[in-house]
Amino acid sequence: MSEASGGAGSERSEGPRAEASRTCPRCGLRVPSDRFQVCPACLISEDEPEAVIAQGALKLGQELGHGGMGTVFRARHVRLGRDVAVKFLPAELADSAEFRTRFAREAHALALLNHPNIVTIHDYGEEGGQGYIVMELVEGSSLAEQLPLAPERAIGIVLQICDALSYAHQQGIVHRDIKPGNVLIDRSGKVKVTDFGLARMAGDGARGWTLTAPDRALGTLYYMAPEVLRGAAPSPQVDVYALGVLLYESMTGALPVGDFERLPGAIDHVVRRALSQLPAKRHASVDEFASDLRRARHHVTARPGELPAAEKQWFRAVVLLYATASAILGWALLVSLTPRVVAPAELHPLSLVAARVLEDGRIVSLARFEVWPTLGALAAFGAALTASGFLRRHFSQVGLDQPDPDHPLRESKWLLALGVVAVLTYLARRLSDDSLTLVRYSPFFGALIELVSLYILWSGLLEAKRRGRPFGREPALFVGFAMMLVPPAFELGAYALPWLR
Repeated sequence: MSEASGGAGSERSEGPRAEASRTCPRCGLRVPSDRFQVCPACLISEDEPEAVIAQGALKLGQELGHGGMGTVFRARHVRLGRDVAVKFLPAELADSAEFRTRFAREAHALALLNHPNIVTIHDYGEEGGQGYIVMELVEGSSLAEQLPLAPERAIGIVLQICDALSYAHQQGIVHRDIKPGNVLIDRSGKVKVTDFGLARMAGDGARGWTLTAPDRALGTLYYMAPEVLRGAAPSPQVDVYALGVLLYESMTGALPVGDFERLPGAIDHVVRRALSQLPAKRHASVDEFASDLRRARHHVTARPGELPAAEKQWFRAVVLLYATASAILGWALLVSLTPRVVAPAELHPLSLVAARVLEDGRIVSLARFEVWPTLGALAAFGAALTASGFLRRHFSQVGLDQPDPDHPLRESKWLLALGVVAVLTYLARRLSDDSLTLVRYSPFFGALIELVSLYILWSGLLEAKRRGRPFGREPALFVGFAMMLVPPAFELGAYALPWLR
């Protein structure tokens, strides 16, 4: 290795002076090599010649960051002719055989992995008893520095992480420390997963990489699956759990601790499944998690509990079926309950109700069972129930059937307002002169109001069912419905009353 130009001698001093020369006089940390008088961080912070290591192959630059597993410097790789990142084992841990082994294991783990979403390792070495890794330099920032993100952006980043972890799992490597600080994003938006320092070969310690005891938990607390804390062997589901935490944090900027708030759309279902306390209820693999997430990204909404635009169309179609079925049923009841005079030949003994014979032999039917209108209403409700069943099943599968009993229904206010309009329109017709053009068309407007009211009623009922909101908490919905029934009930009564005398 070339001598550092900071004045470090090429010969090793003896006795107490040798021990002192291995401690940085500026910051008090261990010096990576007996050829340095100060540590690299202090050396490059001054106007001194460049720190050179690896026999002159690496010229250290500024510090990029540091963490529990080491400090990262920008460097120039002379032989490769490119800028790289050099990660040193923390100087204060250099004497720990365990940490040196874990640091070396990171280099080996990365060397096995060749994927566009995983930081590439170029070299590995040791300088004065301190290990270092030469890695791909990612020009950008960590995910932790960008939180929170828009839902679509967060999903796109997590899916890239899934691709990286899926590849690593196929090589038998579990990352075990997925968190925003270990995810780098370059200037083009490409994700790079780094810091495999806690990676461990899944299974029975392949290649002898069994540093920690089975009951030793490694990782970052909030991202650790419950079974890891109990000493379970590493598995791909450990990374799935961490991905669930990371996805939630990416979208909200907060950790999913305690009774955490719901995410919009079906994303909440994906996260809660990934965060299941029992591995058997969690996604079995990163690929399954990614597949679930790709489906859910089409159901992202602006607010939790709200239906995505595509799903709203299906929801409205089912509501329309119910409204149509209700209109047909109303027509069937109106036809059946309207008094009518029928000829004796039209008499059906089992269908007439409260019939009486007139002087001319005809029969007055006050009410009767109208076969085709009634069957038509039943068929319409059958179609609506079938469509509703398929929709509920779909909502359940994609996580859109979300309990939200405390959120009031906006349909209640709308239906109450329409009920008031329906009553006022009817009163205007009854109390005004029929010569007025507007009053003359009031039956037409009244019918439109009734049809719209049926649609809003069913929209409110189905939405309350989806959210698990008790009907008793929406009195305005039923008051509005009752007001909507006032005009047709009065009209039917006024028509039928003379026939009942």
